[in-house]
Amino acid sequence: MKKESSIKINILQKEKSVAELLPEAFAVFATAGGFSAMLIKAFAIGTNPAFGLLIGLAAAICVLFSGKKNGKFAPLAVSAICIAAVFAISVLRNGLLVLGNNLLEFLTAATGRIYLPFEASGESLPAVSLFLLLISICVLIKNPVVLAFATALTTAGLLIGFLSTDFWFLLFLFGIAGITFNVFLPLMGKKTTAKSAVSVFVVPIACVLICAVLINFVPAGFSKNVRSFAEKTAHSVVFDSKTNAMPEGDFENLGAFVKNDAPALEITMEKPQKLYLKGFIGEVYNGMGWEEIENKDLAEYAKDFYILHRNGFFGQSAVSSALEATGKQEYSAMSIKNLSACSKRAYLPYAVANYSFDSLKIGDVNTNSFGKSYEISYIPGGLSEWYKAQVDLSEKQDADAIADEHLANEQLYRKIVKANYLGITEEAYAAIDRIFAGSEAATATEIISEILLYIEKGVTYDEDFYSNGGTDFAAFFLEKSARGYSVHYATAATLMLRYFGIPARYIEGYFLPAEEAAEFEPGENIILTENHAHAWAEYYLEGVGWIPFEVTPGYMDDELEKAAFSTNGESSKRYEQSELPETNVEQDRPKDDITEAKKDYTVLIAVSVSVFVLAVIAAIVYVFVMRKKLKKALLAIDNADNKTGAAMRFGYAQKLSEGADIDAKSLGYDEAFAINKEALFSEHPITDDQRKTVDVYAEKILAECKKKWSVWQKLKNRFVKFIY
Repeated sequence: MKKESSIKINILQKEKSVAELLPEAFAVFATAGGFSAMLIKAFAIGTNPAFGLLIGLAAAICVLFSGKKNGKFAPLAVSAICIAAVFAISVLRNGLLVLGNNLLEFLTAATGRIYLPFEASGESLPAVSLFLLLISICVLIKNPVVLAFATALTTAGLLIGFLSTDFWFLLFLFGIAGITFNVFLPLMGKKTTAKSAVSVFVVPIACVLICAVLINFVPAGFSKNVRSFAEKTAHSVVFDSKTNAMPEGDFENLGAFVKNDAPALEITMEKPQKLYLKGFIGEVYNGMGWEEIENKDLAEYAKDFYILHRNGFFGQSAVSSALEATGKQEYSAMSIKNLSACSKRAYLPYAVANYSFDSLKIGDVNTNSFGKSYEISYIPGGLSEWYKAQVDLSEKQDADAIADEHLANEQLYRKIVKANYLGITEEAYAAIDRIFAGSEAATATEIISEILLYIEKGVTYDEDFYSNGGTDFAAFFLEKSARGYSVHYATAATLMLRYFGIPARYIEGYFLPAEEAAEFEPGENIILTENHAHAWAEYYLEGVGWIPFEVTPGYMDDELEKAAFSTNGESSKRYEQSELPETNVEQDRPKDDITEAKKDYTVLIAVSVSVFVLAVIAAIVYVFVMRKKLKKALLAIDNADNKTGAAMRFGYAQKLSEGADIDAKSLGYDEAFAINKEALFSEHPITDDQRKTVDVYAEKILAECKKKWSVWQKLKNRFVKFIY
């Protein structure tokens, strides 16, 4: 026999009126609208993000008509979408593939890796596909699983930078907070009134305002400095050793060159010779050091690098490719073991031949190491052999298929090189221009001779020199201090080459002089310490690849003079002195500080907010499940027969009164206890009146507990212990 009881929880079954559903509908509108607008904007499908509000409106309407009477409206809407999708499957498929390609293009720019696009044939309507997909998600946005999916998707988009923390994100955040509180209100047994509806949105509004303040009014550059410091610290902890002598392109507050005997690399060579092992490669000069080209700037060359890598051409091994194309294939083996050098990179010689380069990486710098030890092969030689290869290739052109294939790849790579390795800051350009104003140097021989002549007479080698730490590094070195060590010399030489129109880069790594190499037998272990740490310049030899350019006193020898400069190769090519190049040039970068601050805080805000939101969603789901269990247990008491129900109800009352300062006797404990005892231990039937007596006793216990419990106890018993 089913009995009614005030203990029974019916709030989850209650059919709400349209007025009561308005706060919930508004929260769904904000969530669905913000979510849709963010994705419309991110995919750049030519539609105003504000159209996302229409999707939000559709989702809100589904909420308003989600009562028992009209409860089939939302499922029917989703069904209609699915039916439409079936009839337009080809269009939708191609549209979604186009959207996928948009995302892949973004990932290429964000990660510097090649992501091959999907093949989308025929008519493609990405906007329609995205709208239908969003509608199917948003009409069910109130469902915990769908809401968690949308939140996780948004979090991922914010973390990788695909989505942005703008107005639409704030609207989405506002909506999630509103849905959260609209779920908590009924669980707490509160009636949704106009007053409670207003109070529901106080916290979300506060969250939105806080986020707006963080996004728009953070101190300019603060977050960027924090991020830069964090990245440097992480790199230092994970990859560097305290003994590392080179600054890895970071010249801010650069100190003296502190050499030490710490073993850095252990190498063996079949034919010990003079050796440069490249580690850090600096591409962009920013006035205070060297950086890699940003992935977003390299993304436009993704297809070019894909073609090059598919053809087996890598910038790291271009020299060996050139030598192989001329018929020289005299390989020599080398083993390299990293003892304490920066473990992020592989240290490779020029003319490396068989290293497993990452074919999906855009660019050819700072090759990641595949482990502490690695075996490679390379083609021994130096400048003379490399310049001779250039001449041999020019003679074989149009007459040798292998040479032509190499030159075709090299020409494509050369286009990328010329577009990215001529950048100079205004200050450095002005300083170099004052040095070489009126120079008529045009060939590589003339340019290199002028650079070497100036460096020999104009600056002094000094390992104890400290940088100024303020103005442009190269300009200060060339015009004020005129003192420094290898990082100063290499930086100046790189920028001077660029000034004359020769693509060049800054390199850090380890250097083994020819006279020291001659002391070792083939296959003998050679230990390179931090005393061998060194910086040098390299420039691009057309047809061949990157080759070293040494200008630091104490490291130079007569190899450059012995090279075949007088042949009809690079020495005869005339370079045009560059004006200030615009590619990859960074100034002192104040720019729009507010805009930069917004970008820098995107990840910080996204992580913080998303973790909070996901935690709230998880808590809601847990509370929902546990209260469903409580509801089921109370319904079991209601539906039990009098004998079982009376005993269960008395046990429930005892559970409620545990730890509460209640005078149970005054509420009818003795009579209820006697009925419970009779129900448990006798064969007598329990009458309806006896059952009602126990039910009333339990109701009084619950009412008295609510009076005695503190606010914290009420919350604990309702949402932690789940006893009422």
